[in-house]
This record gives sequence, structure tokens and C-alpha cells, in this order.
Amino acid sequence: MKNLRITEQDRFRALLRGAGFKATTARIRLLRILERAHEPLSVEKITKRLGSLAPDMATIYRSLRNLHAAGILRHVDFQHRHAHYELNDPKDHHHFTCTNCGKMVNFENCDVTKLISRVLRRTPSFSKVTEHSLELFGLCAQCAKK
Repeated sequence: MKNLRITEQDRFRALLRGAGFKATTARIRLLRILERAHEPLSVEKITKRLGSLAPDMATIYRSLRNLHAAGILRHVDFQHRHAHYELNDPKDHHHFTCTNCGKMVNFENCDVTKLISRVLRRTPSFSKVTEHSLELFGLCAQCAKK
């Protein structure tokens, strides 16, 4: 029996094609950068990591917008007046960011289900929540000591 190891590139190709996109080298590189980052990246950081092979800024913004709309990327708001992006992970996770030093940690299991049920009961003009965003801001233990 053959070893059916799926490469990162094959996985990204399938993801893009499944969402109706051409699996271009630029899109695959973009997804690879976001996956390897382990944290949401700003457009500026994405462009730097793309390096000399980066497409023009309009193409980068359009790609990010389209991949976000298709559910491949997640837009994260760290209140920096610019967007950050990460691969949309099927596991629900969020970020806790230190407002002093910028340290960020991921956390899971926000247990938002009860909150969503309560909000839907109290707001009859809405019938369904399709997505949510929860980002926490505060001081890390080191900054709180100062």
C-alpha cells in the first residue's frame, strides 16, 4: 500500500479549489505564511514575509478580502486601526492581548453558546448567529507587576 501523505501545498490547493479559487502560487504562499505565523498578521507583516515575490498591494488586499469572505481566513481586530488575518481554524479560539507589551496568547472554549442563546431570546429581530468574535485585552502577569 502506498504512503498517501498529503503535502501542505496539496492541502492548500484543495482548500482553495473547494472554495472556487484558482490555486495560484501567490495564494498558496499567502496561506503558508499565515499558517506558519502562529498568530494573526497585519497586511504589512504579510507583505514583508512575501518579500520580493509579493504581488502589488491591491492584489494582496483583494486576496485577503476574498479569502476572508470564503471563510478560509479569519479577520481579527486587535484595535490597532488595521486588520489582522489568520487561517480560519475549525477549533473556536480567541486571543488575549497585553495592552502594555503586546504579548498575545490564544485561548479556546469560550463557551459562547449560552450567551448566544440568551441574546437571541432577548432580541427577536434576529434569528441566528453565524459567527462571533471575542478578543480580550488586559495586562500580562509581567506587566501587572510593574
